[in-house]
Amino acid sequence: AYVGSFGRHLGETIQLNTVPFGAEFLPQHQNPQTNTPLSDNYFRPYPGYGNIPQQIFEGNSSYHSLQIQATRRYANGVQLGVVYTRSKAFSYAEGDSTAAPSGASNEVALYLNRRVWNYGLANYDRPNVLTFHFLYDVPRLSRVFPNRAVRAVFDGWQIADITSFISGQPLSITMNTSPSVNFTRGGDAPRPVIVGNPNVPAGQRSYDHWFNVAAFAEPTPINPASCTVNGCPPITVANIGDSPRMPIRGPGVNNWNTSVFKNFSIRERWQFQFRAEAYNTFNHTQFATVNTTITYNQAHQNTTAAAGTINTARDPRIMQFALRVIF
Repeated sequence: AYVGSFGRHLGETIQLNTVPFGAEFLPQHQNPQTNTPLSDNYFRPYPGYGNIPQQIFEGNSSYHSLQIQATRRYANGVQLGVVYTRSKAFSYAEGDSTAAPSGASNEVALYLNRRVWNYGLANYDRPNVLTFHFLYDVPRLSRVFPNRAVRAVFDGWQIADITSFISGQPLSITMNTSPSVNFTRGGDAPRPVIVGNPNVPAGQRSYDHWFNVAAFAEPTPINPASCTVNGCPPITVANIGDSPRMPIRGPGVNNWNTSVFKNFSIRERWQFQFRAEAYNTFNHTQFATVNTTITYNQAHQNTTAAAGTINTARDPRIMQFALRVIF
């Protein structure tokens, strides 16, 4: 089945008083005594004020999916099912606050083309979701050895399992410089320049090499000499970067949750069920978050050694036991 949804007029944040591109380089905005730019508040669109965040309702989102489900109903002690979803989700932002999940910003561009700069994979995009589940009644051994002891110990067992394989979520890249570099002297915040494929093939990914850090490069700052009283040359990809909002994808999920039940019949209306349940049954390491911060030095080289490495892992195996009374 096809399942889709569209969101219109969604909340997002825009900074109305962002300094125009190149404004700090203009000769008329320099302090003649120190030959440094004046305070940004003098040449913002609304002079004398700082940042003016505004929540607007101009965002769009879309979700398209193909969903397939196959189920074998409970019969002869067996129930089986499989569900698969192939989907794609896009959005401009993840909400109307200034901060968003996975380091992405919910602020949309003021000067750049908003569709080009902000529209991309949504934080909740999971292109592949595959789930298996089954319930199995273990055959009663008392059919072969009909005595009370065998019936009490070996009859009434059930095994259930839910297995999930889920793609990882999209992640954004945080770019820093040391010492600090102002690439555009105003305008929307820059991103890295894409110079290669940031995604590492699945068979080559590891906890210390999750994505290709070398695929990102530092932008080139605007040349102050190119600015006159009439303005600066148009901003190019080299100055502002061309990285998508969330260009890489984090670790996915490969998880097995298993349960074992033992049913005891005391009387016709009274039953006890012993339950042993394990989450992440095989104690498989499930990577969680990735260090996506890249810091460039004066030589335009990344100095964040942990960039592209795994930060945390999801919970290891968790087991619980319970006794259920049914009447």
